[in-house]
This record gives sequence, structure tokens and C-alpha cells, in this order.
Amino acid sequence: MKMINKKGLGFNLITGGILCVALPLLIVGTISSIKSKSALENLGRQKLLDRAQDMASRTNALILEEFMIANVIASDPFVLSVAEKVTENGQNKAQDDIRKLYNRFVNLFKSLGNKYQGIFVTGANGILFTGILENGNEYKGSNISKRQYFQNAIKTQKTQLSDIVKSKSTGKLILVTCVPLFSNSGNFIGAFGMALKAEYLTNIITYTKIGKTGYPFITDNKGIVIAHPNNDFVLKLNVKDLKGMENFVDKVLNENSGVDSYVLESIHNTAAYATIASKNWKLVTTQQTEDLLKSVKKTNIFIMLVSGIAILLTVIVVWMLSLSIAEPIQNLSDEMYSASEEVASASSEVSTASMAIAESATMQESSIEDISSSLNKMSSITKQNSKNAKQADELMKNAKKQVNKGTIGMDELTTSMNEMSTASDETQKIVKSIDGIAFQTNLLALNAAVEAARAGEVGAGFAVVADEVRKLAIRAAEAAQNTSSLIDDISSRIQKGVVLVNTVNKVFNEISGSTDKVSSLVVDISNASSEQTQCVNQIDSAVADMDEIVKNNVRTSASTAEKMDVQAEQMKNVVQKLSTVVTGNA
Repeated sequence: MKMINKKGLGFNLITGGILCVALPLLIVGTISSIKSKSALENLGRQKLLDRAQDMASRTNALILEEFMIANVIASDPFVLSVAEKVTENGQNKAQDDIRKLYNRFVNLFKSLGNKYQGIFVTGANGILFTGILENGNEYKGSNISKRQYFQNAIKTQKTQLSDIVKSKSTGKLILVTCVPLFSNSGNFIGAFGMALKAEYLTNIITYTKIGKTGYPFITDNKGIVIAHPNNDFVLKLNVKDLKGMENFVDKVLNENSGVDSYVLESIHNTAAYATIASKNWKLVTTQQTEDLLKSVKKTNIFIMLVSGIAILLTVIVVWMLSLSIAEPIQNLSDEMYSASEEVASASSEVSTASMAIAESATMQESSIEDISSSLNKMSSITKQNSKNAKQADELMKNAKKQVNKGTIGMDELTTSMNEMSTASDETQKIVKSIDGIAFQTNLLALNAAVEAARAGEVGAGFAVVADEVRKLAIRAAEAAQNTSSLIDDISSRIQKGVVLVNTVNKVFNEISGSTDKVSSLVVDISNASSEQTQCVNQIDSAVADMDEIVKNNVRTSASTAEKMDVQAEQMKNVVQKLSTVVTGNA
């Protein structure tokens, strides 16, 4: 059988299950044992009393039966007439009737069976004038006038039963049923008697067994034993003389029935007693207490055996249930522990990745700051370019005025041409500057696109903006190149104008037209510079937003990784506690 850790869930389930079932079983078993002992002891005592009362009733019924038989025979008119003749005339004058009565008794005695030692009839003087013994001899001549039962019969004029006495003729124990006989005039004329063998009544005592040690006996109203399984005690033992039975005997002789205990020769006994009503004799059923409670012991043993089996079955069932519960939980705990370790490992990797992202974001933030600084510079340059374009526009307007004033003179024209040449050179420089700015803007846009590609999905919007900036830079470069070409053309024309002053008037119209075109181009450059400034501002705003987003992402990623790491550690601790609960091992 699988061993279970004393600190584990299985051991706790087994211990709790056994305590929850075994302890109540022990308590119930103990209470049942105590109650069953008391109940069975009371039942045993009641059963002993019932036996005593039943045997007393049966003995009394036998005595009453003898009374009835004796009364029936004694009521025979012939018996009464013979007894009356003997009493009034003497035996000698009634010999014929006595002989006839004897013959009747012979036939009657045969029909009565062998439970009688003899039957007889006396005159009023108490002398038997006829009868028969069980050996067939005539039973006569004995004088029973002094016998207590004869005197009680005369006194009470009722049938009487003697105590158990020894027969003078046979030496055997007998009981005599004596029926007083009266004439029609109510005079006492004698008695009819039946000598019943005592064994007829005592056989009830002799052959009755109570357990292994119990037996019944009968005492008269003075405590003398008149029936006992041991014939040596009959008429020789007075229970009053037995040490240890004094209180019990006192209850037996003075109470109608009951149950009590006594100690005789260091042996505890329980006895019940009941009264044989017709004689006021006491029938006692006694049994050793240990023998009486033998069934109690068997019941207690049975209860203990059943409780033990129940406890054993409980231990086995709880053990099996605990294993069936604890093992899946243990397996689940092991799986959860492995999962928690994997989560912790993944959390650590996420944390490491978050740190790397944070470092990359820091670097990206530095790059974005550089881009933002470059954009600020580009915005400043673009603004300056716009101003220059406006100045160029003013110059072109002045040039147009000078063309209109061409008629003033060649000197003024020459001077104007020189000024225009100077302005053209400056414009050429400005255009070159614009071209350089456009080139740098294109480079910055390319760098921004590269950084946006590195940023992945986060830099997708920035890549679109960078692409638009690059397109604007290309357009600015193209405009600058066109402007440079126009300025070169203007410079060439101015130079030719210097050389060909004479042809100035011819080409004034052309210059005026060219001036209009230049003015239009300068306006376009100014507008393009304004648009470029707006785009740069938008790029700057987008870069700032992207910078904030990157910072938030870094903070969120770091916070999430930290929380995930903490949760993974807590999960690991919980699984360890669960494992400790299940297995008992930390």
C-alpha cells in the first residue's frame, strides 16, 4: 500500500475520515455496549423473574388441580355415606360398605396413575378406615387427627394441602390433599385424603435448567427448602441460615415477587422469586450473575467486533478515497508548478525583451530628437527661404519698374543692369541654398523613413509623413534648379544687355515678360516655401507625438513585464503552497 506523507493532504484526509467515522463508531459502540449491558441485564433479570412466576403459576395450577380431583372424589355420595356410617356407628357396623369403598378405590387408584402414594378416607376422629397404597395394600389404621392439614381442614372447612413431609409408611416425600367431609345436616363426618408424591411437583424444579449455573427451588413460608435439585437440601436447609442471603431471604419471605442479588461463598448471584398462592410457598430461580450476563458479554464482543470491522473498512475506504483524491491533485499541482516555472521563464524573457525595447526606445528617442532638431533647422531655413523669395519678388517688381523706366537712359539702365547682375548673383546663391536645403531635406526624409521602418508598425505613420517630406524636397530641388536656370538666363541676358545696350529697347518687352515669369516663379517659390514650412511643422508635431507614443509604449511594456513577473512569482508561490498541502513537503 502506498505510503502517505504525514503532512500531506492524503494523510489529513485519512486522519480526518477515520476520526469522523471511527470516533463516532467508538462512541456509539461504547454507548451501545453500556446500554446493551444495562438492557440485557434488565432483560436477564426480567427473564429470571418470568421463569419464577411461570413456574410458581404452574406449581400452583398443579396444586389446584389436585384440589379439584380430591374434591370430585370426596363429593361422591357413596364416600360420604360410608364416612357418615363409620362416624355414627363405628367401623365394625360398616364393614361391607368399607369393603365396597375399598374396591372402588382400587379401581380409582389405577386410573389416577402413579403420581400418588395412596388415597384414604377417615372418620371424624381422624383414623383412616380404608384406603389403598401404590403397592396395592389397604391403607388404614393411621391416625391423622393431630396433623396440621387435618386440623386446618376442619377449622376452615376447606380443602387443605400439607407441607412436604416424609411418609411414615414409605419414608418418601409426599404432600397430602385433605378434603373435609360433611353430612347433609352439616356435621363433620371425616376427611378424604390423597397422598401425592412430592416428586410430582418437584420434578418441575429438578428438570428445569437456567443457563449453566442457574436452578430453581421452593421454600415454605419459614424459609425451609421443600424442593431443590439437590435432594440433600430438602427439609434440611433453611435459607435464613445462609450467610450473605439474609437480606434476600427477608425479601423473599415478605414480598410477593421480585428480583435481587446476593453473594454466596464469594460468588455473585441474581435471583427472582414468586409466590405459590395456594400454599404461600416461595419459588426462587437463582443464577450466577456472570452466567446471567454471558449474553451481555457476547453482545459486547459482537459490538466490538462489528465496530472493529467497520473501523477497518473505514480506514481502507478512506485510504483508497484519499489516494484517489490526493494523487490527481498532486499530478495537477506538479503540472501547475511546471507551468508556473514556464510562465516565470517567459515573464523573465518578456522583462528582458522589455528592457531591450526600452534601450532601443531610448536610442530611438535620441534619434527622434535629432530629427526634430534637424526639422527645426529646416523650418528656420524654409522660413528664411520664404523671406528671400518675397525679397526676390520685390526685386522683380523693381526690375519691372526699371524696365518701364528704360527710357530714362542707358546710364540708369546700365546701373540697373549692374544692380540686376548683382541681384542675380545673390539670387543664384539663394537658389543654391534652396537646392542645398532641398537636398538635406531629402536626406532627412530618407533617414526618417529608415527609422520609421526600424520602428515597425509604430513608425508606419511617420514613414508616410517622411515620404511626403521627401517628395516636397524633390519638388523644392526641382524648383530651385528651374529658378537657377532662369536666373542664369537672366544673368546672361543682363550681360548681353550690358554688351548690347543698344538693343535694350528691343528686348525690354521680352525682359518685361521674363520679369513677369520670374515674378510668377518667385511667387511659386514663396508658396512652396510656405507649404514646406507647414509640412515641416506637421513632421515636427508627428515626431513629437511619436516620441510620446514611444515613451508610453516603453513605460507600458516595462510596467506590464514587471506585473507579469510579479504575477508569475505569486503563481509559483501559490503552486508551491498547494504542493505543500498535497504532499506535505515544502
